[in-house]
Amino acid sequence: MKFSSALRIFIISGILALVGNFVGFKVNPVDALPGMLILL
Repeated sequence: MKFSSALRIFIISGILALVGNFVGFKVNPVDALPGMLILL
């Protein structure tokens, strides 16, 4: 797997996690972004 493919997958999964936090737990994506960057 190329680096660009892996990076694309990480970005997509991070965006989906931010949207899931917003829909499920009503956490503002801007507030959750620093923690998501640490996890990814």
